[in-house]
Amino acid sequence: MQAYPLPSSVKPRPGAHNLPELVTRFPDNGKGMKAFRKSWPADSYWLLMHINITSNKTARLYGIQYWKGELISDKVAKVRGATKRGIWQFDINGAFGLPPGVVAEYLKQQAATGAEEAPATEDQEDKEEDDAEEESENTEK
Repeated sequence: MQAYPLPSSVKPRPGAHNLPELVTRFPDNGKGMKAFRKSWPADSYWLLMHINITSNKTARLYGIQYWKGELISDKVAKVRGATKRGIWQFDINGAFGLPPGVVAEYLKQQAATGAEEAPATEDQEDKEEDDAEEESENTEK
């Protein structure tokens, strides 16, 4: 289940992409997202803090690096190898400044409301109102 709905402008493209091509399609150009190489161990990533777009395919990305869950340096540094193709992945959950607890609570609420009756759409409500009006007209005659 996805915590954030993706805009309709974000469409998957076949082929290998570099990191700037992947993250610049998202709000704030991917600021706050976790980016990692496919070959890296778990809990190793860059937390993207600043993106300076230079063209459609290139950008300078800066962030804070974590390796195996531990902070390497609290200083913002340039992401090395960002323009290499086909080696990057990213994690959108937790992006845009939401703490993990808020996301978990949101998912719980979605699961709870999903078990209950789904909310009626406007078309269903309009149809119900029309049916009620027809019944009242029939009883008046």
